[in-house]
Amino acid sequence: MPDETAWNAAVQVEDWAGELRVNLVRGAAITAFYGQHLLNYFVFKDDLGARFHTAVTAVTIAWVAATVALHLCLGARWRPAWLPYAAVGTDLLLTTLLLMASDGPKSALLVLLPLIVASTAVRLNLNLVRVTLLFAAIAYGAVLVHAYEYRPDWVVPRRQQVIFTLALGCAGLIAGQAVRRAKRLARDFQDRIEFLGARPGSPEGGRS
Repeated sequence: MPDETAWNAAVQVEDWAGELRVNLVRGAAITAFYGQHLLNYFVFKDDLGARFHTAVTAVTIAWVAATVALHLCLGARWRPAWLPYAAVGTDLLLTTLLLMASDGPKSALLVLLPLIVASTAVRLNLNLVRVTLLFAAIAYGAVLVHAYEYRPDWVVPRRQQVIFTLALGCAGLIAGQAVRRAKRLARDFQDRIEFLGARPGSPEGGRS
């Protein structure tokens, strides 16, 4: 379809750049969150427990390794179609493990799930947004089941579960609308270029 030309061209340029930006943000976020954890554990002497500290450190090391591996792939301009899905899947898996090691559905780190969903908008891939939203909801469900089965003291009221699920869905809707808006802008830009090229007296129109 003619109106897809500008969009496909934009995606070919921006998908790699978008993934690179998200990976840089991922690295900065890991540094900030783990730095805050170390500050609380070693400086402020919060009663976090050695087991929790070990679990957070293990998840952080795995996350850093995944971030570095992705950076090397992108630096080599190697970006197969499945790579964004693998990156998002890794983020969701490690976030789920981190939540299960902390306070589960009571943890402040629960905000990472909507952030992961929101980050998909930068990739300009509507299917990735949908898949990420689905698996983020599954991840939250797994955290809830883990709390009910192993840590009843972590269970939050049902209304809080519903509110967070709605917030997760809203993050997905906003990300999806951002991708759709970018696609619409690309189409509008192409239409304007074609209109200007077809105007009498324009260089393009004169050559047609």
